[in-house]
Amino acid sequence: MTEPIKVHAGLIRVDRDQTYNLGHFAVDFPDGELLFELHAGVCGEAGCPCDNILIRFITQGSAYHAWLNAEGDWLDGDHKPVSAEMEDVFRIIQDTEKFRERYGHLLYLRRRQVLDEAGRLGGKFEVLLPKNLLMPGAEPEKQTLGTVTIEGKKGRRHKHPFRLEFCGDPGCYCENLFLALDDGATSICIEPSNKWSPVGESQEQNKLFTKVQAKLKRSKPFNALLDFFRTERMLLNYHRHIQAWQDRVPVV
Repeated sequence: MTEPIKVHAGLIRVDRDQTYNLGHFAVDFPDGELLFELHAGVCGEAGCPCDNILIRFITQGSAYHAWLNAEGDWLDGDHKPVSAEMEDVFRIIQDTEKFRERYGHLLYLRRRQVLDEAGRLGGKFEVLLPKNLLMPGAEPEKQTLGTVTIEGKKGRRHKHPFRLEFCGDPGCYCENLFLALDDGATSICIEPSNKWSPVGESQEQNKLFTKVQAKLKRSKPFNALLDFFRTERMLLNYHRHIQAWQDRVPVV
């Protein structure tokens, strides 16, 4: 095992096989204070774009490993929530300024690493869709990805051009995608969990939503589009995050 490297503002890159020292943290318990030394590491799986950070809590000769994701959830080795008792201890440490700064710097460097490996680190972030992902009826010049055909009354078939959009809130980092139909006249929110819900409450829109969901949700070509745009949204969020991080001076 490599010697842990201290996390500080001058640290400019992370490696998958390197351990990083986040420092010592004291936690008060009813029977006295306990001192923890924290080591950390990024995901070691080649090609994985996740930004989960593995934290190793060392105290009195024992160690406990837990993953911390960017949403602030503590997960065990199987990526399931840790026990409430352990989480309480982790939260005490997580709420300290020293931990926030050092973990934040490690997260920033991990996201830089992912973007660099994907060739997306420098310059303006642009989404470049491979042509083989376009579905029938697509018109790239109109930014539509395909059409979905819905049967209406008396067997009439209606073709609805669609596109996929990211959240329009410039301050939001959510990974919801929005399926815009008919030049945005109807919009459907698709969450990372693959839950679909209509945006708007008109009866006509809800009827169309039900039919479109039934048509596209199990479509392999459409799900390939979803996977592509989900990855792009994640990388875009990484890009936005590192730009914002670089605009401030980390104090570690």
